[in-house]
This record gives sequence, structure tokens and C-alpha cells, in this order.
Amino acid sequence: MESPSLLLFDLDGTLVDTAPEMHRALNILLREQGMNSVEYNEVRPFVSHGVMGVFSVVFNDEPKINGDRYNRYLSLYEQILGSDAALFDGMNMVIKQLEEIVSKLRETFLDNFYFEIQRHGDVGEKNIENIFINLSDKFEVPLI
Repeated sequence: MESPSLLLFDLDGTLVDTAPEMHRALNILLREQGMNSVEYNEVRPFVSHGVMGVFSVVFNDEPKINGDRYNRYLSLYEQILGSDAALFDGMNMVIKQLEEIVSKLRETFLDNFYFEIQRHGDVGEKNIENIFINLSDKFEVPLI
């Protein structure tokens, strides 16, 4: 079997649960706008769709990406980011396994192995970036 020339892992949004913070930021925004808060269980199913998904729970006026409400929400979210976020259940084990995989891949690909960190402007991505920076340092894998 031929060795692969490229191997990609897309892990953003899979390690850390930021739904509690997204919910809290939404409720702060709702209070600022004189609206009633919503329960966590109403918002949780929509967090995987980002800000617009969360907004779909409460707003019917088709909020605009980069509109005032959108930007205010991101500002609130960024202020509380990290206060309630936690690794999903079992992710500590996944990170340990990831270390073992990275070690083997580093041995296999030698100088042809890199980590690419893509920033899409989602404040939630900051939660896992440090995991990959630490892995990069530990296993001497260049970041691109």
C-alpha cells in the first residue's frame, strides 16, 4: 500500500463545548434588548450552526452577519469565552490518543509533517488552538 502524501484532520469545534457560553451571551443580549431570556435546552440544539443558528431561536427579523446585533453578540461572547467552556466528555482521552498519533505521524513523515491552524473568525476556535500549539512544541511539528 502506498503511503499517503497528505493527511488532514479537521478538529475545530469537536473538543470543547462552548454552548453554555453561547447561551449566556445570548441571554445578556436579550436582556439588553428588553427581551425575555431563553432556557439552555432551547439553544443547545442550535449552537453547532453558530451565531445565526443561536439567533434563529429568538429572532424572526433575519439578523445580518456583521450587523449591530451580530457584532454585539460576538463582543459579549468573547468577553465570557473560557468562563464555562469545558472539554466534551472523553476528550482528555482523545487528546492523549492524539499525542500518540502525532508522535507516530512525525516519525513517519519526518520533515513533511505540519499543523495548519486556520482562523475563520469564530471566537470559539481559540479554545482548541492552544492544544495544537502545545502539540507542535512538544513534537517539534511546524505550524503553518
